[in-house]
Amino acid sequence: MRVIALIALAAILAGCGLFATPSPSPTVSASAQATATATAQATATPTPAPTPSPRPNPTAGPGTYTNAGLGYRVEIPAGWRRSQCQTTRGDPKVPFVETFTVGSVDEELGTDIGPATDVVSIRSEDAAGLTAMQWLSSGRLGAGSGQRFESFTFDGKDAARVVPIAGGAPTAIVVPGRGRMFVLSRGQRVFEPNTAVGANALINSFHVLTDAELAGPPFATPTPGPTRTAEDVAGAVAKGFTQKDTTALEPVAWACLTHGVENGGAGFASTAKTLRDLKTLFANGLVVIVSAQPFSDQKTDFAAIKGTWNEPGQPVRTVTFTIVKVGPTWYWDGWIDGPPLTR
Repeated sequence: MRVIALIALAAILAGCGLFATPSPSPTVSASAQATATATAQATATPTPAPTPSPRPNPTAGPGTYTNAGLGYRVEIPAGWRRSQCQTTRGDPKVPFVETFTVGSVDEELGTDIGPATDVVSIRSEDAAGLTAMQWLSSGRLGAGSGQRFESFTFDGKDAARVVPIAGGAPTAIVVPGRGRMFVLSRGQRVFEPNTAVGANALINSFHVLTDAELAGPPFATPTPGPTRTAEDVAGAVAKGFTQKDTTALEPVAWACLTHGVENGGAGFASTAKTLRDLKTLFANGLVVIVSAQPFSDQKTDFAAIKGTWNEPGQPVRTVTFTIVKVGPTWYWDGWIDGPPLTR
């Protein structure tokens, strides 16, 4: 019975013209076909080309790291990494310093006289139309006793280096390229042969890229931070310190935090280490009161807010919390100790 019903339904649909045999289509002239084709081609939306995947660009060794913005690459040895803390913040520009370190991310720290671990720095400057030897001789790198300048070939270019008169490894190498002058230098706290081998290997691998080497898919870069305002960061800093909550501070903090003294020196430490130390201070009775508004200083890429720092056994003092803008994102950058409050 179900088959008979389906046959009957098909007959009804055919009678309504839904399954009817189509009538012959009218003939379209050649000129009409050409016009329709041309119209379709003119109105068709072009398909965008797929975005090429970025080329790998590791920032820890062993691996090849490329700074496409400034046009160079280096081979990072095992045990070394690019330091976000000790590298100029923001997009590559001149002057710019990029630093590589053997220090771990969590324990990276230093003072205004230098980092606590061995580093290699690549400083990029405007060549000002000078040769490497002319650039060095002009005093742009500073001058010191007991050293001399030598011309030599590096990366296939007419380079120059700073050499101790008493002998030993160069303290700096200056290489021209792409209208810039690149200064390669090594900083060692204590001479350690194994570290020296890695540092020298990193320096000797330096290569200024050609246009052909830069062409092609982009090199991978760090993901930008979230867009937020200076007011957002100020609010988080005020909340975190007032409530003794380091978890409120961590999301808005830069990779390293500075701690300075007004009209005095300063140091830096990784955010992880700084927050651990703050957590201990809070547990031992530290009380900090911070006013998120108003800003005591505000510029296009910098802001500051004030507070008081009350640590057991110490006089209560003023403190300034600094906030900086890196790309689209504002970060808490650290704090500066002010004078004790007068009563």
